[in-house]
Amino acid sequence: PRDRDAEQPSSPALPPASEAAAREPVAVHAAAPAPAASADPNGITIHELALLWIDHIEKNKCARGKDRTSCYYRARQAINALEDFWSLPVSQFGTRSLLAVQSKLERTPVVSRPKDPDKKPKSRPRTRQGINDIVSEIRAFFKFGVLMEVVSPPHADSLRAVPPLVKRQTRAPEGNKKKPVADETVNATLPHLPHV
Repeated sequence: PRDRDAEQPSSPALPPASEAAAREPVAVHAAAPAPAASADPNGITIHELALLWIDHIEKNKCARGKDRTSCYYRARQAINALEDFWSLPVSQFGTRSLLAVQSKLERTPVVSRPKDPDKKPKSRPRTRQGINDIVSEIRAFFKFGVLMEVVSPPHADSLRAVPPLVKRQTRAPEGNKKKPVADETVNATLPHLPHV
């Protein structure tokens, strides 16, 4: 199933060395070869780690029992949420940075771009659950950094200190509640199911 807060990737401003990459959406970067470690003395940047992560997802089965498309989609959302920090070394991204991302997600609506060019893009506020999902995926991004030995395990674990948004304590609205399937629908479906 699709994630709650879908959006198209943006092209954030990056430092001069990455300006060419910034003109392309994340989806295009997936086909690029994995970059070498940054020459920056502080280590690999978030943008460089993002390219490695996307490349890893493209080449491997997704963890947590989800299909690759879903993992790729979620990864793109997390990377796009980090756009203000793309040029930052991963070692400098901490809990305050993650709180800033979370706060921006609360304030920034989702813009869905219709396939029909004659239709106008629609915007809607992000749901609380959708924001929590993106923040959780950012934590997974840093766990991948631990796997690549460019993020220390304590650094990745420290991001768990950022609490999820809690119902009625955030400006973000709740997602649509899923209603149970009607008994009539279940009874009508049962005769068509294979015997177990």
